Amino acid sequence: MTDDKILINLINKSILWRGQLLHQISILELGVNIYLANYFCGSNDDKMIDMQNFILGDDRMSLSAKQQVFFGIASTRDAEWYNSYKTIRPSQPKKKDYTMNTDMVWVIEQRNIFAHRMLDLDSFRSFNKREEGVVRFIRMKNELTPIDYPESDFELLMKTVFHIAEHIQKRTSAYSPLNLASDVSSESSMEE
Repeated sequence: MTDDKILINLINKSILWRGQLLHQISILELGVNIYLANYFCGSNDDKMIDMQNFILGDDRMSLSAKQQVFFGIASTRDAEWYNSYKTIRPSQPKKKDYTMNTDMVWVIEQRNIFAHRMLDLDSFRSFNKREEGVVRFIRMKNELTPIDYPESDFELLMKTVFHIAEHIQKRTSAYSPLNLASDVSSESSMEE
């Protein structure tokens, strides 16, 4: 394969991964929105939709800010459900298992890499050669830092997003004026 074809394949892979991740995280974010709207509005569908449109909607609150509010409410006011979450990420040696909060923080950090970092098309020769199948992003803050993303890491990220969204969807399905369940289940079937 020529160098041009390799670079085109890398660009296409990056586009696919970015699109899949951002789409699935938008579903996760809607689940968080529904949870928060229900907490503040109860079963009033009109108020829940208004809260989504006027407070939680696009460009009003960042996902990170919503996650912090979600954590504060769910971990104190809905602790039994919140603590029933079991991570699918492997634990680090001598450390506690990840929680829903640590999983969500990690997901948001990874989302920011995919949304904001430039794809390295092997133009920075000072880095080690990128392994085949790895997508490399570049962090540009005080220095250039490569962020390598092998397929196995991307698969774990996507499974973690699905897992969190599914846990939240199970909690919110009874009181959601929106049909999040079909989005989560259809995404889970795409994974297979």
